[in-house]
This record gives sequence, C-alpha cells and structure tokens, in this order.
Amino acid sequence: MSKFIIFFLLMLELCHQVVPMDAEEELIALQAEVDAVEHEIIKEVAVIKQSRRLYDVSYVLYITSTDGVIDFFADHNPDAEDVDPDDPESDKRFMLTFLWFYVLLPIISNIYKFYDLYYPEAPLEPRTRSELLRRLHTLQDGLKNKLVEYDVHFTLDEVAAEDDGMGFMNCNIDDPYEHLNSDIGTAYEVLKTEAMKMLLHVDRHILPVTDYVVKRILHDFGLNDDMEREIGRRARPLTKAELDEIFEALKNTLASVPDSDTSLAYKLVKMHYDSLLTQLEAFLVLPRLFATLDLTNEIATQAFREQVTDFLGITQHRSVNTNTGELGKAVYEAVKKGSQKGYVEIGDDLLMDHPLQHMHELVHSHDRLHLYELSMRQKYLKHQPGSSIGSRHSSSPSVGHLDGTLGSSGSHRGGSVGDNGPSSSSNRIGHTSRDTRRC
Repeated sequence: MSKFIIFFLLMLELCHQVVPMDAEEELIALQAEVDAVEHEIIKEVAVIKQSRRLYDVSYVLYITSTDGVIDFFADHNPDAEDVDPDDPESDKRFMLTFLWFYVLLPIISNIYKFYDLYYPEAPLEPRTRSELLRRLHTLQDGLKNKLVEYDVHFTLDEVAAEDDGMGFMNCNIDDPYEHLNSDIGTAYEVLKTEAMKMLLHVDRHILPVTDYVVKRILHDFGLNDDMEREIGRRARPLTKAELDEIFEALKNTLASVPDSDTSLAYKLVKMHYDSLLTQLEAFLVLPRLFATLDLTNEIATQAFREQVTDFLGITQHRSVNTNTGELGKAVYEAVKKGSQKGYVEIGDDLLMDHPLQHMHELVHSHDRLHLYELSMRQKYLKHQPGSSIGSRHSSSPSVGHLDGTLGSSGSHRGGSVGDNGPSSSSNRIGHTSRDTRRC
C-alpha cells in the first residue's frame, strides 16, 4: 500500500474523530447559551405571574399582531436585520431571541384571568376573550413547532404550562356584535369549505359536478325544494354570484354599525372583517386556476394542491395575520421608552373579595377553544334573560368604555397604581348585585 493511501486513510480517520467532537462542543456551547437566556426569561415570567401583572389590553393586542410581533422581535434582537437563516450563527441568534416570546404567554393569560376583577365596571366582552384565547394558543403552537428544529433541551415550554388556570369572569355582559362575529365566522367557513371541495376534486382526479346533475340526482329522492337547494349547494362549488351574495350581505350588516362607535369590540370585529376580505381576495384566485387546471398534468396539479393547502393553513390561523393597526402601538412605544408601565398589579385583597374559579379554556387545546367559541352565546344568554345578544348592535353602556386606550387610573384598589384601563370611581368591586357565577 502506497504511503499516500496510508496517509489519506489516517487523515480520514482523524476527521471522523474531530468533526463529531467539534459538533458536540458547539452543541454544548449552544445549550449553555440557551440555559442562560431561559434563566432570564423564567425570572421575568415568574414576576409576571407572582405579581399578577395586568397589562393594557391594547398593548397586548398590538404585540401579538403581525406588526407588533416584528417590533417585539427587533427590540429584543438589535441585529435582527442581519439575520440570515442559512448562517448557523445568525440562526442561533434568531432562536435565542425567539425564546423571549414565551414572556407573552403569561401576559395574555393574566388579562384573561384578572381583567374583570380589576375593571368590574367594564369587563372583557366575549369577542376580546375569544381573541385572547386564539392568540394564546397560536403562540403556544408556534413556539413549540419552531423549537423542535433545534437539538437542544428547552425548559420554557414546561414553565409556561405551569398555570393554575384560576381566574374570574363576570358573566353579566352583553356581546354587542355577536351576530356580526357569527356572520364573519360563517364566511370564513364558506371559504375554507370551498377550498376543501377543490382539494377533494383534485385528489380524486374528478371534475366537480354541475348544478344540473346534482338537481337530477336529488330529484329522484323526492326531497322538498329547500332540502334540494341546501344539499345541492353543499355538493357543488358555489358560483361567483352566490359568493357575492354572502359577502354583500355581510358588508351591509357592517355598514349598519354607527360611525361613532370607537369601542374595542367594534375594532376587533372590523379587524377580522378586513382580514376576511384579504382572504377572499386570495381565495378568488383558486377557482380561476381550478377552471383551467389539467388534472393529467401532475406538476400543475401538485402546484395547485400546494396553493390550496397554503390558503387553508392561513385561513385556519387567521389571527396571526390580522393587525390591529395603530391600536396599542402608542402604548407599546411609551412602555419601551419607560414613560408608562403599561400594567397594574393585582393585590391579594381582590382575590379575597371574589374567589377564583377554574378556567378550563386556558388549557392548551384548540378543541377547548373551538368549544368555547361555539358555546359563547349560550353561556351569556343563560345569565342574561332579555339581553340583546344576537342583535347587530347594542347600546350597552359598557361597550363605550372598552376602547383599548389607557385612561386616567385614579385611585386603584388591590395593587400598585398603573397606566391601563378605563377610569372609574375608586370602588372597583362594588357590584354585588351582578351575577358573578362562572360563565
């Protein structure tokens, strides 16, 4: 055997020994950095939980919106603009900064649990609660899915899950936009269902049936006209005219809301309506592509399938793609500069006045969130005989207070004086006449 071959084999063996050692050393170093960052985050999370920090609602809605998340990330990573996903060092910095999003989980939970204790005169309305839950669970999923990409051990997910789920909810509150929220949710479901119909036809390699064929088949069953129409609508793709009718009715309903309404409840409804229109625009591309799709062309078919799947993914997690505009941005900037705290602390005396109850919906489960949203109307109707739930707009006086802005806090009971919440008299828990049972 030549000396060159012997030398080459020796070098190859050395490389096999050195490379794993270098990789192992890098992994140990990365784990040490992760542990150090987690230690700081765990301390921050502990303070938020133990002091029961109650942040301004508009502030939290902003930092959990698309624009706010970008600002939050950039503020915790001065080198964010230099992040390169293909560069290991840059990707490591990204991951270490990403961990700070765990701070947002107890911030959202605390609003859900303690807001009604501190602001009994203007408790959270159902739409805001549902939105907070959606963002909480979306963040939990996003963090978990991202961190599995790294070969290090994380403890933050376990720490974030350590929540007793105990809070207080005032059931005696009307949802002025329950009907409108329901209509928007229905429109989302229509788009999702229509996209799934196209996906089904593509996967089965069959063209959609026509309205004439559906009617001919259903006629043989002897169904009445209404049943034939409803089953037929579900069996075939909706026409452009039928979609236009649905969205025109929704537009007219939204137009019936007074322009003077500046409540947070309305801002959230408008935010989701604007997001829905964006989704509609993205959806309308799909039927046009589907109409000319050659199902024998595997490349084109696969590309279309991926486009529909992407649309369904965005529609499913629509809260991540909805922005609150300027809502809360001013508060975020003030908190960053230190001119405002953006939160108050809930004292033990408030807990003594109103025993906390278990909030099952805070458990990380999309099924629980779905069930919560489905039962929201029934729960509130149960505790409000004669309420105006289901109406398109309500003159409930509590709506005007929920404008998402920081008011003059005055004399606060149960914690340090903070910056958020509607102004009111100092007696914040003087509402014994209200029904305080768990919703």
